Order: sequence, then structure tokens, then C-alpha cells
Amino acid sequence: MAYAQGSVEENMRGRVFSTFLSVSKIASPIALLLSGYLIEFVSIKMLCTSSGILLMVLLLKLGVMNLGSVMQVNGEKKNK
Repeated sequence: MAYAQGSVEENMRGRVFSTFLSVSKIASPIALLLSGYLIEFVSIKMLCTSSGILLMVLLLKLGVMNLGSVMQVNGEKKNK
């Protein structure tokens, strides 16, 4: 979040963060509906485990992407 605040122009921060907040508020009921549907087919343990693994993969992917952006901002070259 701090990186996003630093990388977004000052006059656009309100719009960017209100959009971010709106998307995160919309995602919660969608996730509840989806998990309610999936619980009919898999166990709670399997659903929680797979959700955790999916979250970790997404966070690692986003972390790697943001690390490259931070490296470019700091003047370092991004290695591929």
C-alpha cells in the first residue's frame, strides 16, 4: 500500500484508492458466494487449504512483480 501511495500521482490518489477499496469490498461477497457453492463439493479443510495455497501463489506473484518495479524506481536494473 505504501508503494502504491508513492507511485500514484498526488492528484489521482483519491480516485485510485477509492477504486481499490471498492474492488476489495466487492470481492468479499463474491468470495463468500463462491466458497458457499464449492463447499457442497469439497470438504472445508480442502477448501481452506486450496484457498490458502492460491493466496500464497498470488501474493508471491504480485510480490515479484512489485519488487521489479521497486528496483526500477530505485535506479537498479531489473533482471529477467
